Amino acid sequence: MPRIVLLVLMIIGTSNQFDSKLEGKWKMHEVEAFLNILTSETYLIGTDEQKTKLAETFQFALDSTFYHFKNDSVYFTDAGPDNIVKHKTGKWLINSDTLIIFESGKIKVHRFLIDKLTEEELKVYMVLSDEVISRSSVTFKKVK
Repeated sequence: MPRIVLLVLMIIGTSNQFDSKLEGKWKMHEVEAFLNILTSETYLIGTDEQKTKLAETFQFALDSTFYHFKNDSVYFTDAGPDNIVKHKTGKWLINSDTLIIFESGKIKVHRFLIDKLTEEELKVYMVLSDEVISRSSVTFKKVK
């Protein structure tokens, strides 16, 4: 019960200063973790086949990951192993500098610390727990 009260208070008290900029369709453009892996010593000493497979997997994720924010709804894709794309929906809000996505049918929420938001670019860091934020950013570009 306290979680429900907290959620309602968050929704009511949220300052959605970024709403108008966030509305629309966004395509994943850059994942800092991918770049770190592709320039790592472990990657560089791998076989050509291993390098190609990993690079193709990362490119598939970049090409297939979208978020579409419309009103309070979000439609997004999850590009996973074996070139499988899952289409998902949910609700979203912004609380201060944190984008919160409530995925339909799931208890866990997705939280992202917003580092930059313009009319054309969104750069976020995944919030892994209440005390841990990813060191690698993810950048999205708005689809026109």
